[in-house]
Amino acid sequence: MSEAVAFVGLGAMGLPMANCLLRKRFVVRGYDAQIGVVVVLNADQAEEAVFGQAGLARSLAAGSVVVSMTTMSPKRSRSLAARAAEHGLRWLDAPVSGGTERAASGSLTTMVGADATDLERARPVLDALSKHVFHLGPVGAGATAKMVNQMLVYCNLAAAVEAMALCRKAGADPRAVYDVICTAMGASAIFESRVPRLIDGTYQSGGSMRIALKDLGILEDTARELGLPVFMTSQATQLFRAAAAADLADADDLTVARVFDRLAGLD
Repeated sequence: MSEAVAFVGLGAMGLPMANCLLRKRFVVRGYDAQIGVVVVLNADQAEEAVFGQAGLARSLAAGSVVVSMTTMSPKRSRSLAARAAEHGLRWLDAPVSGGTERAASGSLTTMVGADATDLERARPVLDALSKHVFHLGPVGAGATAKMVNQMLVYCNLAAAVEAMALCRKAGADPRAVYDVICTAMGASAIFESRVPRLIDGTYQSGGSMRIALKDLGILEDTARELGLPVFMTSQATQLFRAAAAADLADADDLTVARVFDRLAGLD
C-alpha cells in the first residue's frame, strides 16, 4: 500500500496535481501521513507550510519525507532542509515544470535534489505526477536545474515577443512565420506554445506575471551571489517589470507582449 500523502497548496498547479494523485488511488489527507508535498508560490510560503503553527513539522511523524515542489533558490532550499532535519524530517528539493495541463495529466518534469534513499521513498508519488523524474544530486541541485529552466523560459518568451513584433512591423504574416519557425532552428517549447496565444490576441497562456517576477528575482539574487553576469536575463527582467508597472502584475505573463507592442508602435 502506498504511503499516505499530505498535500499543501491547492492553487493552479497544486490542485490538478492533488487530483492526479487521487485518480491514481493515493491516500491524500491532512493528517497521519508519511509524505508531505508542498506546492506553493514561494519559499516564504513553503517555510510557513512546513514550520508554521499548523505546519507539516507539527503533524508528520519523525522520518517522514517533505517533498518541496516550490520554486526557490538552492540556498533557501538547503536552509529549509537543514531546519527539517532538526525536526527529524527528510527533505526533497523537487521543483517541477510543465504547466497546468501536464500537472493534471501527471506528465510533469520533476528535478530532484535529495539523498538517493529519500528519493526512492518518495518515488511512487513523483512517478504519479511526472513523465520525467531526474535525480540531479543533493538538496539544492533540483532548485539549480529549475533556475536554469526558468532563465530559458523567460528569455525565450521575451525573445519570442520581440521576434513576432518584428514580423508584424515588417508586414509579414505572423501565422505563416510561426509555422516556418516551428520547423526551424529558432523553435522552442515556449515559442511553440505561447506564440499562438499572441497571434490570436488572447494573451492567455496559463502563465503568471507574479511567478515570472518571483522567479526572475531568484535568478538575479543567485547570479549576484555567484558573481555571474546575466545580461540577457536582466534585459528580459526589465520587460516583465515594465509590464508589472503597467498594472499587469496580476495578468498572464504573455501580456508582456502588450507592453512591447506599445513600445514598438503596434498597439
